[in-house]
Amino acid sequence: AAIGDLQWRLHGTDAILAKAGQAIDHALAEPSEASVAQA
Repeated sequence: AAIGDLQWRLHGTDAILAKAGQAIDHALAEPSEASVAQA
């Protein structure tokens, strides 16, 4: 169970990092107060 739990946590972390990366890319492409605040 510990290995499965670790895999779920890793998957969740990857998803969070991917979403953060997209927000940063958007803020760099179209800098505005809203996009920078979201990133």
